[in-house]
Amino acid sequence: MAMSFDTAVKIVVARRKLYDLRAKAPQDQIAKIDSQIQRLDPYKDEANNTVMAKSDAAFKAAAATLSAQTKDIDAAIADIGKLAQALTQMAAFITGILKVIQAVGGLP
Repeated sequence: MAMSFDTAVKIVVARRKLYDLRAKAPQDQIAKIDSQIQRLDPYKDEANNTVMAKSDAAFKAAAATLSAQTKDIDAAIADIGKLAQALTQMAAFITGILKVIQAVGGLP
């Protein structure tokens, strides 16, 4: 079954935020961030392809909605002292994405 546009946008945006977080993280936290990125890696190509198949305007609108939903994560990225909180939020966000994929038969 094809990945929904909504799920694809969530994956693309989550990976982007994780890489932003990784760029500012202390060395001892990078492995934790990498483990969250790796949870999404099996779906990155399909997510990117799904997003690219939609119009730029549709992606921007969906990304803006997601940005509002993840503003606490962005704040934590800006204040690296909140790294643990950001990682916990990203883990929960990714778990939600993976549950959607599993519900449509995309995960074992």
